[in-house]
Amino acid sequence: MWDSKTSCTRPFTGLSVRTDGKVKVCCDNNESALDASGQIQSFRNSKLSANEIINSNMRKKLRLALASGIEDPGCSKCWELEEKGGESLRIGWQDRFNSRDNSEAMAMQPDGTIEKPNIELLELSLGNLCNFKCRMCSAQSSTTWIREAEHHGWENPAILQSLKEKSWVEGENFQEFISSALGTAKHLNFYGGEPLLIKKHYEYLKICIDKGQAANMTVAYATNLSHIPDDILEYWRHFKKVYLTVSCDGIGSHYEYIRYPGRWDVFSRNLDKLLKLQQEVPFEFSLGGTIQVLTVTRLLDMLKWYYAKMTGTGLSRIPFYGYVHTPNWLDPRILPQQLKDEAEQKVLQYLDTLLDLSETEQVMAGLLKGQLALMQEPLPLRRGQVLWSMFASRNEKMDRYRSQKLADHVPEIVPYLPKLSSYLGTGVRPETNKQALGIGVKG
Repeated sequence: MWDSKTSCTRPFTGLSVRTDGKVKVCCDNNESALDASGQIQSFRNSKLSANEIINSNMRKKLRLALASGIEDPGCSKCWELEEKGGESLRIGWQDRFNSRDNSEAMAMQPDGTIEKPNIELLELSLGNLCNFKCRMCSAQSSTTWIREAEHHGWENPAILQSLKEKSWVEGENFQEFISSALGTAKHLNFYGGEPLLIKKHYEYLKICIDKGQAANMTVAYATNLSHIPDDILEYWRHFKKVYLTVSCDGIGSHYEYIRYPGRWDVFSRNLDKLLKLQQEVPFEFSLGGTIQVLTVTRLLDMLKWYYAKMTGTGLSRIPFYGYVHTPNWLDPRILPQQLKDEAEQKVLQYLDTLLDLSETEQVMAGLLKGQLALMQEPLPLRRGQVLWSMFASRNEKMDRYRSQKLADHVPEIVPYLPKLSSYLGTGVRPETNKQALGIGVKG
């Protein structure tokens, strides 16, 4: 019954909770299950049990589709990436934990129901507390973004107000669920916001330690590495393995432009500290970047820096990259074709010179190639033009609010932008013709 080309453990034993408390299969799946009242499953609105989550109608439908070899549309991000030769979240997760067996499918009833559901993977975004407001982020994932979002008028006022209220994490609905779910969990993934700033996550680590489960569990983080808490090692020591993905989208001032108000000197210092800690705690470390409008033309710089930095550490020298679909005005497909072609060619040529890559590094390189191939997908002409103009407008507003200038950090993009007041800086002559606006799209 099981088809290995679509196999995935997430719909069987995984749970992803977003910063707003809504429940997902995983961070890449775009479908939502409904609770008993017909609302989207969310710990902000209702109490939920493992059975209600794992055996929702949406999940049962998804499991049956995957078991039959059907590429469910809710998992389109994985299918698109795999089609381009990249490694999707589905494949990466199963390879990391050797979970390609069909034990979950064997336990599934004909209608997709799992009789004794257990949540083994908890993927938790415990609110939006964060000290950064990265350009590709929003108030939904960062408290630091709220005031600027209000200034620009980019978010619904009611939503912004709800983000200021008491977090669903503190509510009775989630507290009852998590105390039970931690009893079966094997993997804890913490996202944010910035998880190392969120004190609640220490409670959950301590519960696992006190129950004697930690030695058989893995813990993973996506962190901006703006600080490393002094006491975190005392928690991490108890766990089987710790996985850290450190977010970084450029080097030097380019990093500071995108990951505002982050400072490159602080990031570099904490990265060095983290590498020293590797000798004390069993963890795997990787750099996580994004493929988006503001990073594509500078990918080679970051790749070379990171390869040199990691050489001799025993860790992967190739970063993990995620493709930015939202906000859609940062989707790299809208870039002028010339910039995309030049950037892709430089990266591919550089990767071809790296002849000593480990198996893991080859996987990371393959994932990057898949992301670049996805970037070359054409968009309808009008849509591409609209998004390109939206990028120019929104990026200008951010620059004005933050007293920054695109021309100082990614000047190669500027000549292709439509002229917007005095934004472009001196010495740059903008092009506003159809070719400049729509060169990366199809007619």
